[in-house]
Amino acid sequence: MRRWMNQLIQALIKLNIETKGGLNNAKYRCGLPETAIVKKPKTPRQVLLRIYGPLQEDLNDIVREVATFLLLAERKLGPKLYGVFPNGRLEEFIPSRTLLSKDYKVMYPAIAREMAKFHSLDVPVRKIPDLWTAVMKKYIFKNTICLINVLY
Repeated sequence: MRRWMNQLIQALIKLNIETKGGLNNAKYRCGLPETAIVKKPKTPRQVLLRIYGPLQEDLNDIVREVATFLLLAERKLGPKLYGVFPNGRLEEFIPSRTLLSKDYKVMYPAIAREMAKFHSLDVPVRKIPDLWTAVMKKYIFKNTICLINVLY
C-alpha cells in the first residue's frame, strides 16, 4: 500500500472517527472541511473509507465482494465505488442511522423490493448466502490449529 494511505489510516485511527456498525471491517467517514473549495461539482464532500478486517483474508473473497459491490453500484442499488486498494476501498458515504424495532414494520416492504431487484439481476456471482458457513469454517480451522499447538 502506498505510504500516504498508511499515513491517512493512522491519522484517522488517532482521531478516533471510526463509524459503528461494521461486523468485520473498520469504517471511517472522511470529509472535506466546509471551507474547502471544490472545482469539480461531482466531487464528493464525504466518503467512507473501509479497511478490511481479519475475516477477509482470502483474495478470492475480496475480489468477489468488490465485483458484487461494483455491479450493485453501477445499477444504483448500492453506494458508489470511488476506489479499491489492497486492504480496503473508498466508497460513497450515505448518511443513515440504525433502524429501531418500530422502523421494521415500515421498512420490510421496501427491503423486500430491493432484495427482489438484487436477486433478479443477471450477474456472474453466486446468490446463495454462504458468508456464515465460510466464516465458521475459518473459525473452526483456526481454533483447531490453536488447540493442536497447545496440546503438542
